[in-house]
Amino acid sequence: MKKIFLTLALIFSLSACAATHTPVIQTIELKDMDYSNIDNIKEGESCSISLLGLIGPFGDVKLTDAIKNGHITKVTNYDFNAKNYVLIQRYCVRVYGY
Repeated sequence: MKKIFLTLALIFSLSACAATHTPVIQTIELKDMDYSNIDNIKEGESCSISLLGLIGPFGDVKLTDAIKNGHITKVTNYDFNAKNYVLIQRYCVRVYGY
């Protein structure tokens, strides 16, 4: 019984999960952005955390919440970020604008 438990623990500890988020259509050209007013650009973020991919998510990853959090009235661009740690996964959307 102990060998089965150790074998299962080893299998689960060595297995990995992968997720792909590719909004290829939503790309922007950085050369078209106006960088003359870069000091006034605001940033807002909305995040979600999950434990083991089974418990959660805690929080919402909403573009509208990120806009509200940053007090942004005109969105220039946004970014999606996913970080996977051993037990925790964190997904965030970050919005930039004025």
